[in-house]
Amino acid sequence: MIAAHGISDSSSTLTDNILDYLQTHEQEMLHDLSEEVLQTLQKHCTPVAPGSEYALRFARLTRDCTHVEGHAMRFHCFHGEPDAFAIASGDICFFTGLMDILEDDELLFAVGHEIGHVVHEDVKLGMRAQFAAEAAGRLVSLVMERFAIGSSSAGGLPKILLGKLLRTACKKLVRKLATSIVTGVTHICYSRIQEYDADAYGIRFLHARGLDPGAAAKALDKLAGGYEACFIEKWTSDHPDTPDRITRLYKLAVELTAQTALR
Repeated sequence: MIAAHGISDSSSTLTDNILDYLQTHEQEMLHDLSEEVLQTLQKHCTPVAPGSEYALRFARLTRDCTHVEGHAMRFHCFHGEPDAFAIASGDICFFTGLMDILEDDELLFAVGHEIGHVVHEDVKLGMRAQFAAEAAGRLVSLVMERFAIGSSSAGGLPKILLGKLLRTACKKLVRKLATSIVTGVTHICYSRIQEYDADAYGIRFLHARGLDPGAAAKALDKLAGGYEACFIEKWTSDHPDTPDRITRLYKLAVELTAQTALR
């Protein structure tokens, strides 16, 4: 990460100052975005009732997953269409539509897949990319509109004044982006390699618990076979072709099963 410079440094441009601000406060803003996503979920989605069949099943499946490779995991379950996603704080959200479709082993593959994104820090990188893509241009425009002056003048604004303006703007942007993530308008995007790695993590997650690694491919096959909803679209758009992912998972399942047989 580029070292931050003083916001009031007259040698810096307005854009440089804003980018420096975003970099300096990145961890704070990622934390705020994670919290805002959870708050938005609570407002717009119905949490599964404690003691319900859904809650008891999910608690049973995830009871040994609260700390994974130095990462604290917190699980949340909501009523809704088939969907699941993780955020940078280590909070992982599942929806009942997915629980209705998948058997226990298959659902645990999905849990392991999302945990893999957290452990590999894909979620942090994805949320960072989403925030940066929206923030820089919007904040430059906001500063220019607010002060109606040239960029060189705006770039020399007092540190306290510019900092206050940017904090307010970032809070509004965090709320907007959180709503977009919850409603599915904006997805936390991952690369092909990140998706393959999360798949591999998920299937090894199953195998380490003595469960059938073949459930991983079955989960994707089942979703792709008749549930072309937001969940499978998120897992496939701009990423590996679903049949290719299924083939890879079947191959890895055979390898893991063979390893177990040799022990």
